[in-house]
Amino acid sequence: MKPRTLIFVPHADNESLALSGYLQRFQRTENIYIIIFSSGNDPISEKFQSVICDEILEKFNITYLILDFKACYFNNVRDKLSKIIEGSVNNFKPNKILMCGDFELHQDYKTINHLCKIASKTKIHNFIKEIYEYSVPESEQFSSTYFDTVLQLSPKEMMEKLQDVNKYTTEYLPTIPNCEFFRTVFRRL
Repeated sequence: MKPRTLIFVPHADNESLALSGYLQRFQRTENIYIIIFSSGNDPISEKFQSVICDEILEKFNITYLILDFKACYFNNVRDKLSKIIEGSVNNFKPNKILMCGDFELHQDYKTINHLCKIASKTKIHNFIKEIYEYSVPESEQFSSTYFDTVLQLSPKEMMEKLQDVNKYTTEYLPTIPNCEFFRTVFRRL
């Protein structure tokens, strides 16, 4: 039986910016389920972001769910978000959880991180063996030396990540992506 991995993503585009390499590498060896809490903060970006996200995630052999919460209001709907996260953990029974880091600069990331930590307490859920925080390139306030697990992408994975990320025209990408951009970095909790 394949390990079960549950991934919590604050909003569409993070699945590409932060996790494209991970998804490429482990889509065949892990049973992956992704929950994306927001596809944008306004009707135009929501529709655009969710269509791109669908297109990117459908090429992977994974299950995902895109919810329609407004990222800027995550703190106002903490109870709803908490129930979704707890229900996902209880229903999917993951061996591994990946969540955005609490070191990120954006409040929506911190809210999701905090709720994920509460819902994934290993004393309650003995099926959870590993919990990791992931970083979104160019978003965190620490360098990758803060992280203890680095997934260096192969040239093929780098090209695929660039293709995925470039579909999101709303992102400010470095003109010449640096090495940090091509890493998928984690911190094990």
